[in-house]
Amino acid sequence: MTNTVKLLCLTILISTGISCTDTQSKHILETNTYSITVPSNWKLGKIQGIDSSVDVIITDKQDSIFSDFGWYSNSFSEYILIDNINQKAKIHEPFLPTLLLTSLSDLSNSIDIEHFYYYDTIDNRLAKIIVPHNKYNGVTSIYFKEIDSLNRFSMYSSTLTSEDRLKLLDSFKTLKFKD
Repeated sequence: MTNTVKLLCLTILISTGISCTDTQSKHILETNTYSITVPSNWKLGKIQGIDSSVDVIITDKQDSIFSDFGWYSNSFSEYILIDNINQKAKIHEPFLPTLLLTSLSDLSNSIDIEHFYYYDTIDNRLAKIIVPHNKYNGVTSIYFKEIDSLNRFSMYSSTLTSEDRLKLLDSFKTLKFKD
């Protein structure tokens, strides 16, 4: 009877695809300005920045994920589209400039049809996260408008596989900034 139960449990585990290798080991990468938890086979490199601290994370597939901490980090700006000046007073988004549409031709030049934008709170700071519509290419990034009174932070890559993009999005949640 107990052998039957063991065999049944083993069969269920195998048939549902549960395995011990589903959880990939991770490690924490430390820089001068932040830490982030990433897959253990991703490595940290340093790049010489002119007016900011620039680092690069190299994935196991040799793709690059860049980070920039400084005054001029890329904000990956997009706009809130409004068609009437009274709407502007109702908008309270902290990062988004508004763009008044004067014609339908403005619309096609203003909407980024290649990426989704959303906001999350990470390390008690508001972050703008950008992911491509197309799972095969496009920029994956995160942006913090204010890390301290002077500096912004961005991390981005345009070369990731869809699998590594998901790993990076998961890693974004682990960002911790140093005081």
